[in-house]
Amino acid sequence: MKNTILNIDDMGESRIMLERKPPRLISLFVYFLLLMLLTAFLYSWFSKIEIVVKTHGTIRPFETVSRVRSVRDGKIKTIRYKPGQYIKQGEPLIEIDCDYQVQELERIQGRIDELEVKSMHLQNLRKSYEEDRNAFSRTGEREFYERFFLYSCEKRKLELNRDAAQAKYNARESMAQFVAKSELEELEYKLRMAELELQSFTGSSFLEVVDEYDLIKTELRSLVSQAEQLEKEISLSTIFAPISGTVNKLAELNDGDYLFSGMDILDIVPETGGRGRVEISISNQDIAGIKTGDAVSYRLPALPKEKYGVLKGNITSIPADMQKTAEGLFLVEGSFDNLKEFPELKSGMFVDVRITVRKRRILFHLLDKSGLMNNWMINR
Repeated sequence: MKNTILNIDDMGESRIMLERKPPRLISLFVYFLLLMLLTAFLYSWFSKIEIVVKTHGTIRPFETVSRVRSVRDGKIKTIRYKPGQYIKQGEPLIEIDCDYQVQELERIQGRIDELEVKSMHLQNLRKSYEEDRNAFSRTGEREFYERFFLYSCEKRKLELNRDAAQAKYNARESMAQFVAKSELEELEYKLRMAELELQSFTGSSFLEVVDEYDLIKTELRSLVSQAEQLEKEISLSTIFAPISGTVNKLAELNDGDYLFSGMDILDIVPETGGRGRVEISISNQDIAGIKTGDAVSYRLPALPKEKYGVLKGNITSIPADMQKTAEGLFLVEGSFDNLKEFPELKSGMFVDVRITVRKRRILFHLLDKSGLMNNWMINR
């Protein structure tokens, strides 16, 4: 192929094209594009994006819900609460019929009073036996007055028999040389029998009082124990609210129904006091990145977002030994404040949860999403 050589003077139009400047609009576009790229790079370098874990949770009161159970069997007399009602601590919730216990307690208490009086009289009777003196009045304690009187008469009779036997024995003994030995021995025997009969009577009378007193004390202890048990049952017949809060009914009950011991009746959901907590469910793949203090935002599907927006809070509690739920999720606890500003929020409501686990530069996040970060790390 033959090369053709042209004179530069013959290339007028080409020379003009080479010496011509590019249009100003193209230069401005190139500069603008470079500026935008630089701005995007600087923004992605200095700005950070929040890495969040999306999950769900359930609103719970800050204080523990109190469950009310029956502590004794019995027929319901009166129900004093309604589902959703706000009650104060100490207010009666249910009254259980205790008419039988009240009547039985009155009977036992009357018997206790009677036995206590009788035991006091027996103590005085024993003292009267010891001192040989009637400590009772004929009008006030007639029974024990007559009892000591009969004792005293019988004792006096036995003492007279002994004294007579003693006198007869002494008289015969003074004339022992004129009295047969057998007769004197017989009189001595009668004297000893008279003394023994007197001692036996006084001793048995004293022991009778002591035994009667011990029996009464034994019965008193048994009755006092029964009375205490009845008093306990009566005191447990009215179920009171252990805390202040809102009633959440667990069992369908009516007046006249039979209530069994240990039966769950209702829950009392306490006031939040402006604070609340959320039980947050975390999957196994996300739980390692969650830590106490992480920022949390809550959205409520049941309420309009335009009115309530997003509630803020933090992760407050992560159990050291976490247990999985039936769905294979872990439960952690988050909190949020200013519940008084949102009276529509109720315990048990479902919420969408977003937990901010960390912040990362936007540039690295974009490179990671595009896979360039991993390729660069591998090539290194």
